[in-house]
Order: sequence, then structure tokens, then C-alpha cells
Amino acid sequence: MVRQNQIAAHICPGQGTKILPAWIRENWLFPYLAGEGETKADKADRQQQWRSRMSPFLAELADRLEINKLIAEHLAGIEELIIVPHHLLHLIPFAALPVLPSPTSDSQLGASAKYLGDKFLIRYTPSCQILEFCANRGEVETQLSALEYGTVEDAEDNLPCAGFEGEQIAQLCGIPESRRLKGSTQATCDNYRRLSEQVQVLHSCHHAQSRLDNPLESVLKLWDGSITLGQLMTPAWRLPALSDVFLSCCETGLGVPALTDDILTLSTGFLCAGARSAVSTLWAVDDLGASR
Repeated sequence: MVRQNQIAAHICPGQGTKILPAWIRENWLFPYLAGEGETKADKADRQQQWRSRMSPFLAELADRLEINKLIAEHLAGIEELIIVPHHLLHLIPFAALPVLPSPTSDSQLGASAKYLGDKFLIRYTPSCQILEFCANRGEVETQLSALEYGTVEDAEDNLPCAGFEGEQIAQLCGIPESRRLKGSTQATCDNYRRLSEQVQVLHSCHHAQSRLDNPLESVLKLWDGSITLGQLMTPAWRLPALSDVFLSCCETGLGVPALTDDILTLSTGFLCAGARSAVSTLWAVDDLGASR
């Protein structure tokens, strides 16, 4: 735990750099990954089983990390956490870790909190290096009321709820048709890039896929092709006016570290391109569920 004037360590007995990652790999990552020759029915069954095991897995992880003890001993009075995960903890939705209610909490929310995300405002950063990079970049110099929004919706004409999602966001934020890329006639790679250069807030709701074996080939799928993480990381993609990116697509925050603990995901690509923050997903999302 790093504070302004203090650094403290919280030790989780019996875990460590081998035991905990191995347990996460066997009980979270491997059950999520597709098997060789998997059919569509097999995939649906696997994903259903994986989701059904999510709650007990996160409960055990919270016990292994001694989350309640950590909160009681180190996080009194803290309202916001910036989490820098290590190794396979990059895969974990920390906000969903269950916690015990705090009977001595001064706030009604703290007393009734069921999950870590109820007790704290939580942000993630892939590494301390990227955290510093984003902090030194500064905020977009635009009044909140003057922020320009854009959406990219249902690029392949096969996600009906994504179109509904885009329509609701457009109405809520007053987005004109000229800044909405809808379906196969508009959601092309060139149009996506132009829109991302014009707006301060970008919302993407279409297909995407992470490549754990080759992260730079992770893709945002559009009508006429794909935008890869490798492209986002090049000097050709520089988005200094982009404040926030909402990636309502599959696996945009999913990745595993390789030689170092740095993790390469599509959301990381947007942060490196210039975005101040990115909201992303850790697994394949349901069309209807994402639209909510």
C-alpha cells in the first residue's frame, strides 16, 4: 500500500509468486479458455459453467488475499483505490471481491457494503509506468458541458442490443448523428480513427477479441476489417484530445503478462495513444447484458 507519506506491506500467508498464480490459472483462466475443436454449443456450455463458478472463486480469492483484514488494518478513511495488479491478478475484477460489512463505518454505504467496489472508488492501471504516463499527461482542457461524444455501434450488423445501447447513450448525452457510426455502412476502420480524433469521449459497442498468445493482434472488429492493438501502439495513433474511452466489447481488458509484468490489452493501447481513462471488459460479454 503506497500513500502520500507511507509505504506498507500486507503479507498473505501461504500465497506468493507461485502458489497464488497457479491457483488463479487453474481455477479462473484455464476454465475460461476455449478447448481445441470446440463447437458453438461447447462454447456456450463452457461459458455458462465458468460464470456459475465466478462467485465461489472470488469469495475464496478474497479469503486468500485477506481483504477484510487488509481493509481493517490499512484502509481506514480511504475512499479511492488505484490498483496496480501483479501477474495473473490482472485478470481479476477486484470491485467484485466480497467484503464483510463494517459495523463501525461512519457512512451508510460503508456499513452495508457487500463488495470492494461498494466501499471504494476503484481504478486500475496496467503498471506504475503507465500510471505516471497518464498522470503527467494532464486533463483535456475542455469544460465538462463542452465535451464532444461519439459512438461506434454494431459494426457487423449482428448485435441488435448494441444498437439499442448506442441509441440510449446518444439520447442521454445528446450525440448528433454525425458522430455516431452505426452498422456496416458507417463503422469502418477509417471512420473509427477519424471519430476518435474528433471527440473527447468515445463509446464502442461492437465485437472485439483478445489474443492471449499474441497480444498485439488483439482486435476491435469493424465492418471492413479490424484495428489491432499493435496499430493503437504506433505513432500513427495519437489521440491527445481523447479523455474517456468506453469499450463495451468482449475482452478489451483481458491479457496476461509475459516476460515482464506489463500487460498489453486494447484498453492499454488507448491509454498509450492518449486517452486519460478507459473502461474495459475482462471476459466475453453478453449483448443484452452489456446494453444495460
